[in-house]
Amino acid sequence: MAKRPLKKSNPANDLTSQINRDLNAFVSLVLEDLATDEKDGGASPVDTGFFASSWRAATKTVNTVDRRENHEPWASIYKSRDSAGNQRVHTTGKVGVDAVIKPRFPDQPQFKINQKVFIGNTTEYAIYALEERGIAAYIQGRMGELIRSTFTDKQPNIRVASTTRRGGLGFFGGKTYVSYESIL
Repeated sequence: MAKRPLKKSNPANDLTSQINRDLNAFVSLVLEDLATDEKDGGASPVDTGFFASSWRAATKTVNTVDRRENHEPWASIYKSRDSAGNQRVHTTGKVGVDAVIKPRFPDQPQFKINQKVFIGNTTEYAIYALEERGIAAYIQGRMGELIRSTFTDKQPNIRVASTTRRGGLGFFGGKTYVSYESIL
């Protein structure tokens, strides 16, 4: 906090500004961790790198609509795999081009403490990748530690994509919905 005469200071605004800065720094750290291969200390399973590259933070739920086949270089990497047809998100014994992790949404909005923050993945197959142990371990472990160490006065409402399900009949039929779970 900057030093200024007490008459001109506004501790409530200063505290709110600090919490907002902390929140945005925290979101950036989480997105960086999620965009890192779990083999390298991050949280995401990596095959082509598209899943790890597709994390985003927003004030609304994140839609799971992106297909790696429609985005380069991941489409080419996916097509370069062997003919065995193994299309699981996390595979071993890859052949062809190495995975590429390049965050697709580098310009994140600036969040404020009174907003809900949703962190999710835009890939169509996020439902399957979220089942990987690395992401669950990250959400239950390191992410909670980051929140507790960053926010001591007031904790933000941060929700992370945890499960997905398909809608039933009528208007909701056939659509994929992502459930968000509060971290704290």
